[in-house]
Amino acid sequence: MGGLWSTPAYLDKPVTEKTAGQGQNDRWRYGWASMQGWRVSLEDAHCISLDLDKQTNTSLFAIFDGHGGSACAQFCAKHLALNLSRSKAYKANKLDEALVASYLRIDDIMRTQSHLLDLELQKGEHQNDNLIVSLVTGSICSINQHGNPTSGCTAVTAIMRGRQLHVANVGDSRAYLCRGGKAKALTVDHVPSDFKEHERIEKAGGFVEDMRVNGSLAVSRALGDFEYKKNPALPAWEQCVSPLPDVVNHTLSETDEFLVLACDGIWNVMTGQQVIDFVRRQIQQGVPTRQISEALCDRCLGPSADSMGSDNMTVIIVLLPPLSRFPQPKVSAKDQPPAKDQAVANGDQPGASGSEAGPSSFAAAAANGHISDEENDGGMGHRSMSMESMRSGPLGLQPPDRLDSLLTQASTTSKDGLTLALNTAARSLGSLPSNPTVETKAPRS
Repeated sequence: MGGLWSTPAYLDKPVTEKTAGQGQNDRWRYGWASMQGWRVSLEDAHCISLDLDKQTNTSLFAIFDGHGGSACAQFCAKHLALNLSRSKAYKANKLDEALVASYLRIDDIMRTQSHLLDLELQKGEHQNDNLIVSLVTGSICSINQHGNPTSGCTAVTAIMRGRQLHVANVGDSRAYLCRGGKAKALTVDHVPSDFKEHERIEKAGGFVEDMRVNGSLAVSRALGDFEYKKNPALPAWEQCVSPLPDVVNHTLSETDEFLVLACDGIWNVMTGQQVIDFVRRQIQQGVPTRQISEALCDRCLGPSADSMGSDNMTVIIVLLPPLSRFPQPKVSAKDQPPAKDQAVANGDQPGASGSEAGPSSFAAAAANGHISDEENDGGMGHRSMSMESMRSGPLGLQPPDRLDSLLTQASTTSKDGLTLALNTAARSLGSLPSNPTVETKAPRS
């Protein structure tokens, strides 16, 4: 849960009941599961859209691992997808830029309209034709002296369009690809002990103690966590805790079999290769992806609250085309969707309980001005940007419309072929030297 350094909140007995689901279309087959475990509440949330954009056959999968309460994770799960699909970068088919812009935009919405987080503390399933969002009752976030919520979350998001896979992350939630049985990391953890992250934290006026930001937060990039984003002289991406994601663009090949997204409750117990081996073995035996996801949570559950495996756990497994190469899953009674859910587009099914989905929040959010049809989002960069090349400047936290217009003015292309607009835009504000360093940072092996 990439969490806060505080008195551990554990149960005497773990909650092993799970919410879970599965679905498929002609391109992907997926399953997911979420388990509270030893924690007093489940602060994770996730969203899945097999048809985020039917015109381009774009699909989205995302996990948000909350800390300090569930409000931030729930808000992101409900609103990131719509904010992403309505951005100018997305409409211009610049998916890497769209991912970065949507992370920064949703973070800014929560910062400037923090009262909206109160609306996220509700129980149920929310669906909007082709988007399933899983929410659970969690602890209410506290408010700091500046009026901002202290809740935050890590995030990992995967967009698939054709053979292109785009993965964005902040914090320590991870994505792994199974390529011919080998684990390929698509994310890098953002932790205070990393030299570049440490340097940014100190430049923003913070410090690292016990490998935590200001001795408290275990991750150095996250959505929310506004207690660590208070320096008025710096833009959002230069704060102690940055919402700027790394983005990886990967072209899928015939040897790419499946994708695993999970929060750190899984990765704290198993390595990427161990998870890939565990999942692959069961896929080959015809076990449905939903059951595999549930079994993975059980496998990672620790024997006690003070052991590894005491965190919340959420996992999404996505089988990649051609689906014909996989054994047909063995369908049990609980894997059969209830009749009332058959209208959900392309097999996106709510949780294992089959409970009726709650009312959609997306149209209402747009109508109330929470998410505008006229969003002017632009790209801000990805992992090939050298953060240490950025210097402090009296920029303040730019309003989204001002920021977006600057970020769409110009772009360059890094040596790995991804679009990079942040450097040029930031230079126009005077926050970068004229010749910034550009480097490529490879994901975990």
